[in-house]
Amino acid sequence: MKNTIKKAAVCLLAVMLTGCMKITVTYDVAKDGNVKESVKMLVGESYLTMGGGTPEDGVQDMMESFQESNPDAVMEFASEEFDDETYYGFVGTKPESELKAVKDGNKLVLTITRDEVEDMGGAEDLTEGAQSSEEVNQALKKAGFSAKIVVNMPYNAETTYGTAEGKTVTIDVMELPEDLNEIVITCKLPNLMIPIICGAAVLLGALYFFMNQKKAAPVAAEESAPAPEENL
Repeated sequence: MKNTIKKAAVCLLAVMLTGCMKITVTYDVAKDGNVKESVKMLVGESYLTMGGGTPEDGVQDMMESFQESNPDAVMEFASEEFDDETYYGFVGTKPESELKAVKDGNKLVLTITRDEVEDMGGAEDLTEGAQSSEEVNQALKKAGFSAKIVVNMPYNAETTYGTAEGKTVTIDVMELPEDLNEIVITCKLPNLMIPIICGAAVLLGALYFFMNQKKAAPVAAEESAPAPEENL
């Protein structure tokens, strides 16, 4: 995540300090533990047009800055409405994330450390010179800045922090407790032995039925054959 978010966030530090930015990092976790990462960055139209340019010009600069740090990312233009203002930006998708989920027994586990979470907002740079990170968080929230992480697991998810709804976990980065060191997200893997056993039982049953039908067919034919006529 460091190479994905932090470099882009530092380049856009001036924008972030105005508060009118929305950042969402999405992790799509596959059944084998591999993770696809998408980053959405949106900035308020009022800031993008402050110098007299168009929102598209401002977004183009953002995309170029992000692409420099993430040359393999696929870039798409994006826009959304927040509080009666249009926010413009981009979605950058990397085919593979630095994060990996691991199998632990019958579970798939994704662990995100506090440092990794804070890196998405460039927290180290934002809090430099401030009395506390809480000061910065409060100021940014009042200005409308938001940062969240969305994790999509392959099966119904559970998490040690955040909100889990079905397969999706949502984490508000701006509300992390001070004593939180890591976030562990898990999902139970299905027991594949049950469908395999059921499938084998069905196959054997079908095979047994087919073989019995073949054995019964000649007997039925003999019984239905007419008796030979006797010569008188």
